[in-house]
Amino acid sequence: MSTERRSKQDRRRVSTRPLSRHSLLGRRKTARRQEEDSNYYVDRYEPRYLILISLILILCILDAYFTLRIIDLGGKELNRFMLVFLNTNAVAALVFKYLVTAVCIGFILEG
Repeated sequence: MSTERRSKQDRRRVSTRPLSRHSLLGRRKTARRQEEDSNYYVDRYEPRYLILISLILILCILDAYFTLRIIDLGGKELNRFMLVFLNTNAVAALVFKYLVTAVCIGFILEG
């Protein structure tokens, strides 16, 4: 006779989405059972990941700011793709650069 009382399929086969209520407010930080020592998913990310993500996004903003300052002082943008954005609208270039970085971080967290 089995002691297993659960009838539903294990919902933890898929990781928690990075932008969900559980990633900020979830309770589970580690596996509950000893036999779950590998391939387990938790509800929350560790605080060091929040710090790391914040640092990356701040550095992205600083990079965009310093790029605009260098261009104002006579420098040139060598990235042709960003040059098109900078020639049309500098704010659009900053937003685009930030969004690309943020989306890539989201993909990294999802994987």
